[in-house]
Amino acid sequence: MEEYGEFYHPELHLLWHQNNIEWHVRKGDTTDAINAIKNATEKILSLQWDPRYMGCRIYNSSADFLIRLGLFEKAKKYLNRCLELHLADEGLPPDQINEIGQVLNSRTLMTKATIYEALEKSAEEKTSALEWAVEYTEESIILLRHFTSGVLIPHSKNRLVREHMNIFEFGLLALYHLYKVTEEPEYLKKALFLADQSRAIILLEDLLRGFSTDATLEELMLQDIRLKEEYDELSLNYHLLSNGDDSELVELRNSMASIQVEREKIYSRMMAFQPEFQQQLLAAENPKECTMQKIMELDFCILTHFPGSDILFTLGMSNKGMVFHKNEIPEEFSAITFSLRNEIERFPEVLGKREEYAAHIAAMESTASKLYDLLISPVEQILTGHLLIIPVDEISAIPFAALMRRGTGNEERTYLIEEQNILYSYSLKILEIIRSKEQEYSGTGLVFAPEYHHQKLTSFGLEGDITLNPLHFNQIEASFLVDNFGARSFIGREATKQNFLSNANAAPWLHISAHSFIHDQLPDYSFLAFTEGENG
Repeated sequence: MEEYGEFYHPELHLLWHQNNIEWHVRKGDTTDAINAIKNATEKILSLQWDPRYMGCRIYNSSADFLIRLGLFEKAKKYLNRCLELHLADEGLPPDQINEIGQVLNSRTLMTKATIYEALEKSAEEKTSALEWAVEYTEESIILLRHFTSGVLIPHSKNRLVREHMNIFEFGLLALYHLYKVTEEPEYLKKALFLADQSRAIILLEDLLRGFSTDATLEELMLQDIRLKEEYDELSLNYHLLSNGDDSELVELRNSMASIQVEREKIYSRMMAFQPEFQQQLLAAENPKECTMQKIMELDFCILTHFPGSDILFTLGMSNKGMVFHKNEIPEEFSAITFSLRNEIERFPEVLGKREEYAAHIAAMESTASKLYDLLISPVEQILTGHLLIIPVDEISAIPFAALMRRGTGNEERTYLIEEQNILYSYSLKILEIIRSKEQEYSGTGLVFAPEYHHQKLTSFGLEGDITLNPLHFNQIEASFLVDNFGARSFIGREATKQNFLSNANAAPWLHISAHSFIHDQLPDYSFLAFTEGENG
């Protein structure tokens, strides 16, 4: 590339090195890949300026490859170089790092290398290294919160979090091995809270913020957007600048850091305008110990599944014991997950058609039993008859009530709902906050049971339609709650969105027996389906 003279751009040269490394890695040429890594890292060190973005990309991809080869110390050396690029400037604290996305990648790979290296050590050294990995993960989650705090579009925040979900995955992996070595309950509790954070703290943060209609808060959001645009322009200039004056680079970096400081101040002011419920959720605190004790006193089994890149963690806790299970995710896991829901939704279409019905039931039960074996079998020994499920990611799409245990010998097959009273919560932290608010309300609970007539809906980002088939028992369910709990009901044509918005805010509790859809990739397009009103 030197032959291009005045057109030579160091960032493009580093990009070429990056692509060269990836090419050899994908081809499986270990020797050539290591040589490419050596040439690229030497090039970075020879530059007269800090190539923070491309430099870290090269260090991170190199380290990832070296970890796969078992060269953990060498991988850590490269990861530390990336971190040093960003922490070298005095007065620039970790939560105001430029290119923090690459820093998070480095920290996650550092955790990964530490865990894999620890597994080859003695029990005492292993425990110490794994505990360090857990602490390092918790620090990385704080950085991730800062990284996402200025993203005001919910589905963009969701996407950013998904790009760094392996932070949580490797934290759980460290806690899993600590639990297996020590059998200390605290490690399982920490794992439950860590999985909970991936849902409660980050994915909901801007969704809740969007509910506010406060004019002052709206103005703060606009100020933050303007600062973000200014920051992006400076960042672009920083990356385009090559062979520039060091003082100019430093000035750009200082300006970018100042903007981030201002955005932190705005973020703190925005937090102050949130309702108390939202502030508690955004505070990133774990559920209190008394919350866990109360759940145990009610004889519930808490169950969480966390799907990683290729590992499924199963965490269960009840008065009967604890389970921390890890197994590989089957390749067809996503297909199985959505297949069961699709089979259930097709059920009304095959009623009265003997052959189709038999084939449909067989397919549905086969899928239900596979999911039971994967998700429920590991915790069967601690089930209590009351099950609290905290689903993460695609696990949210699974109708647990329909999971089926295969019969053995003279035993008949059994659906999970026949043996367990099943409750769901988006997260333990949200459950805790909601329960703490119950005493502040008085009055009658509300029940909504809409009616459907096979309406078809579309949702952005999804192929095909969503069909709202009739729910055959939701109005019976609503009547039961009215008769036994004195609830006020909106049934059939009265179960409209307008009636919900007009009455729900003052109710001590709500029961909605309706179709819903959770769009994990674009949360803004999730919905509850009420009866169509006069205005649609």
